[in-house]
Amino acid sequence: RHSRSRLNIYKALSSPSLIALSSEDPFLTAFRLSWELQELSKVENEFKSEYEELSQQCKQFAKDLLDQTRSSRELEMILNYRDNANLLEEEGNNDLARLKLAIKYHQKEFVAQPNCQQLLASRWYDEFPGWRRRHWAGKFITCVFIGLLYPVFALCYLVVPKSRYGLFIRKPFIKFIC
Repeated sequence: RHSRSRLNIYKALSSPSLIALSSEDPFLTAFRLSWELQELSKVENEFKSEYEELSQQCKQFAKDLLDQTRSSRELEMILNYRDNANLLEEEGNNDLARLKLAIKYHQKEFVAQPNCQQLLASRWYDEFPGWRRRHWAGKFITCVFIGLLYPVFALCYLVVPKSRYGLFIRKPFIKFIC
């Protein structure tokens, strides 16, 4: 009886319209609720499938909400949003805090959303537009060239970390190559 009433309460709480209308941060609410429902599915064996379905519904809601972004600027603002950050500090904040939160809460649908993946790819290949369309030989030569110049870039980074070459070595793709 208690389990059934708890399930009904969670059915109401996981309603997309309720989350959207009543939550100050619908993404965070959906993430936490999905996590909580997933944990309950492990405890409440009788209603495991119902809890998993509700958890999936919350994950889908977060993904669908992210689908509503109209521009890459809007997407960046959502993915960089921090609960506790000052609005004046937010301009320089570029650490994808919301995306890290989604990973923490195992929100695979959210992270795999195409707009999110496009933003991650643009961040990854920051200095190399069109990298994925290049011929393999061009990619190979570029990687060897960067690998050979790594000591020079590292020295520049140690001496003048804010210089063009110092910042170049901090790019994710360059870190991966070296």
